[in-house]
Amino acid sequence: MQRSPGRVAVLIGASNLAQGLEHALAGTFARLGSDARVFVACGRGRSYGLRSAFVFRGLPAVLDCGLWRALDVARDVSRDTAPAAALFADVGNDLAYGVEPERVLAWLRRTAERVGAERMAFAGLPLASLARLSPAAIAFWARVIFPARRFDAGRVLAHAVELDQRVRELARELGGAYVELPVSWYGRDPIHVARPARRAAWNTLLAAFGAPHHAVPPLSGWSLVGLAAEERTLCGVPLGRAQPCRRFAGGGELSLY
Repeated sequence: MQRSPGRVAVLIGASNLAQGLEHALAGTFARLGSDARVFVACGRGRSYGLRSAFVFRGLPAVLDCGLWRALDVARDVSRDTAPAAALFADVGNDLAYGVEPERVLAWLRRTAERVGAERMAFAGLPLASLARLSPAAIAFWARVIFPARRFDAGRVLAHAVELDQRVRELARELGGAYVELPVSWYGRDPIHVARPARRAAWNTLLAAFGAPHHAVPPLSGWSLVGLAAEERTLCGVPLGRAQPCRRFAGGGELSLY
């Protein structure tokens, strides 16, 4: 007898999701079951609405990637009308590309509405962490994290405050949870969750998915080595990878887009 497919979760973000993927997966399986199918769109420098590049690697915009085709197939297979849960993180990344808050919010709204999950969580921006820094320190970290970009740190910070408020309002409008990012999650780097805080941070970010009462398949950073998105470029050369890119004990799957 063929086993019915597990519930679908969608995780969208940029570098924080890429760095914390092990904990994000563990938290998702703990809440949705070890047979959950987790669809992830992330990557350093990832944009919701623009094609992005990090060093020599390029990725399509979240809104243009293969996630949407995969979700259509998943709906057909499971006969579900919507994914069980979705998280939208790293929204402020697009501000570093010079995108105005209103346009970023429009991309986020379109993404959330297209996913249409039963439960949704929206991560805020790391305002408390940024508030600790002087304009000079913000400018320094901007050069470190986004070396190819030149922008007014004060203007970006003002846009971050505006976008955070708009994300909070969107979460309320769509019936999702808004998650404020506490300063305790961050170290010297003001926008990336520090390694010691990642487990606790992802448990908080995924709390809207439900209580963690399922067994988690064996997971480690090593088990995720070598994963790649369905569509990417390397030094301008298009590359592909069949999805799902990893299957776990218990029937769970991970697909990257």
